Parts: sequence; structure tokens; C-alpha cells
Amino acid sequence: GVLTRRKYASMISNELMPLIVKLQYANDINVGDTATSDAYVVITATSPVVSTPTFSAPITTMATVSYTKSSVKRMTLNPVWNEVLTSTAPRGSMLVLTMLDSDLVGHDDFLGQVRMAQVC
Repeated sequence: GVLTRRKYASMISNELMPLIVKLQYANDINVGDTATSDAYVVITATSPVVSTPTFSAPITTMATVSYTKSSVKRMTLNPVWNEVLTSTAPRGSMLVLTMLDSDLVGHDDFLGQVRMAQVC
């Protein structure tokens, strides 16, 4: 049969690949609490989802397709994890690493983020 753009996109997005991230350390991170942070990293893989409304151009949005997180490193601005985090993600996914400060009350504080395109 004919390989259309839609079939090709479907083939790519359905192929799950292993995702292995070695999270080592961070230096001089932002203060999340009074003088230190309780840092952890959330790793998400996002993948494009294309929808085609009737009588309209296709719309592409990013959907979270994989999620994992590290342990919390308490009261430090130089956290050391030395952790290997594993998951699966569709080929062509974008990897997003978000560092947060863990809080017992309220929402966790944003400390930083890194995005890497098409890691799988």
C-alpha cells in the first residue's frame, strides 16, 4: 500500500523506545526555601499529537506520554542524585527535565527546566 504522511506519523508515534536517564548532580541551584532547597527532578517525555478538525488546518499539540521522578535531596543547593531513571517513550519524543523544590505545604516551587528535542 501507499505510505501516507498520516500512516508514517502513526508508525513513528506508536513505536515505544526505552528511555534511560542517568541523573547525576546539579550545582548552585536556586533557593526554594529559606536558604536551601529540597530538590527533585521530574522527567517527562512529550510527543506531538495532530488533530484535524473538519474544514480546518491540522492542529499539533504536545501530550505527556511518559513520566518519572527522582528522589528528593533535602536542604542543599548542590544536590547529588547518581540515579538511573527508566521509562519508555514513543520514538521522536521530546525529553523535559524539570527541577522542583519539594514543599510540605502548598505547591512545589519551580527551580529550572531543560528541554531536549527528539531523544528517542
